[in-house]
Amino acid sequence: PDHVNQSDLPPSRSKDMLTPVSPPGHKAPLRSFIYALVTMALLFTVWYTYITAVELKHWKEEVGWWGMSVGRIGRQHDTSYRNQRRDQEVTGELEGHFSQLASALGIPATDLASAVKPFVPPATLSSLAPQATGEAVEVL
Repeated sequence: PDHVNQSDLPPSRSKDMLTPVSPPGHKAPLRSFIYALVTMALLFTVWYTYITAVELKHWKEEVGWWGMSVGRIGRQHDTSYRNQRRDQEVTGELEGHFSQLASALGIPATDLASAVKPFVPPATLSSLAPQATGEAVEVL
């Protein structure tokens, strides 16, 4: 165990295992890399400036200069207004879907609504109740 025979060792290597490799981009001049970097930064700056200008234009059209100066939020950013509009749209869409399905099946929309009512969650029914305008939604 203390003594190792030369015949027990693997043969010695005659050359290096790693070959020299040049770093990526070593032939490209630094100037072209800087130009590309500056061009990309300029393109990003122009893009985000354009997006910001368009958004500010929409905001100004919605709340006006005075509203912008006092930080007023427009209707598209007002969540309560958006949710109210969405609820009205959903109720109208729901009534339209009931009417289309009922006409395709050849039954009154109120009968279809009463057949579907057991499968609608109570929370959904309570949220539909304030906006109920059509007769099929009122049955729900």
